[in-house]
Amino acid sequence: MKTLTLKLVLPLTIISFFGINKWWYVDVIDGTDEIMYGFPFIYTCRAFHTSLASQYFILEYIADLLFYFLIIWSLVFVLHKYFNLKSISKLVFYGLLIICIPIVFTQLLIFVIFDNTFDWIRDFDINFKSSGVNFFFDYKERPC
Repeated sequence: MKTLTLKLVLPLTIISFFGINKWWYVDVIDGTDEIMYGFPFIYTCRAFHTSLASQYFILEYIADLLFYFLIIWSLVFVLHKYFNLKSISKLVFYGLLIICIPIVFTQLLIFVIFDNTFDWIRDFDINFKSSGVNFFFDYKERPC
């Protein structure tokens, strides 16, 4: 199961974490309305201090990443019991790496280039207005 975790679960976790995301349209208390992202916890939103920057909440980010990892690991574990997943073909492994590596480098570049802020937890209150799911870097317009 260790090799399946490294060869299958980690790349699928990264692809699903950055590829499928939930948006939340919220009203920030003592602020404006915002679109925030993350499932099951909100881990990022637009920065309040400048444009083209984001703010990331580290504990929520780690909890979301662990949630995705546990879901993917559970699915692979169940499939491993019923099907022979011991030998993942090199084509599948390298295909996942070809998809996964650009996603990781793009996210690292976004973290470093812009004037992003990193906080341990979200320190402001919000009221939820609506939510939905977006796929693969879709830009979400503000709902009316």
